Amino acid sequence: MVAATAVLGAAADGLGWVALASGLLAAALVLFILVSVPVLRQWQTPTRGVSVLLAVALASISVVAVELSAADKVSWLLTAAEVCCGLALVAYLFVLRRFDFRELQRGRVDQWVAGGALAIATLAGGEICLRLRASGHPFNVPLAAVVTVLWVAPPPGSLFSWSAR
Repeated sequence: MVAATAVLGAAADGLGWVALASGLLAAALVLFILVSVPVLRQWQTPTRGVSVLLAVALASISVVAVELSAADKVSWLLTAAEVCCGLALVAYLFVLRRFDFRELQRGRVDQWVAGGALAIATLAGGEICLRLRASGHPFNVPLAAVVTVLWVAPPPGSLFSWSAR
């Protein structure tokens, strides 16, 4: 729900409908809060791929925020996008550390979710890089290196899951 709302927000921003995009960003934030509470309450270790959806949600919120920061020239939205993207990467690593890689052999949706999390984090980071480069911000260079690593990184265990088939 969060990612879908954020995608609609990014699309609305792309069409120049800034007010609608802003409303969808706010809705995505509310949905994130509503969804994350029960997910965190029912947290189990080892985790499964569905746990990565928290990272997907944060990264998708980051994409809308960075797009709106460019449309409205609102610098605090860029900062919010950076924070959300950073939290998404931390959440991804947190889940990955507790992930049961046997789930990849069972053929559930874990591969898709892990790959999607990397993809949306890469998109968010890339968009942030573009905005930082346009403003001449020096943090653009190290962030570009991180984004490049995300871009080329296969989802964890994906090579193993293909060979197990």
